[in-house]
Amino acid sequence: MKSYLGHRVIGEIANEVLTNGAKQATLYLTPNLTVKATLRGKARTNGRGTTILLTIGKPNYEQRQFIARHKRTDGVFPSNVTTLKYFKK
Repeated sequence: MKSYLGHRVIGEIANEVLTNGAKQATLYLTPNLTVKATLRGKARTNGRGTTILLTIGKPNYEQRQFIARHKRTDGVFPSNVTTLKYFKK
């Protein structure tokens, strides 16, 4: 792992999912490295535990498209942009 991928980054991305009510949060560290936290299952009101899947690695197709658009606009990495996906209503 790279030196800039520490506990702070992992905690930050997991916190984004839990506090914003999002299904998925993606943090772009470099054009070739992303950190993605995905909430497994919908949040329940009965207080049961939540499971977060953490994915560290190369960006997928959708994320590569976002990176290409980001490079055209400012072209600065690491970006402080965290993309969020929400559950469908």
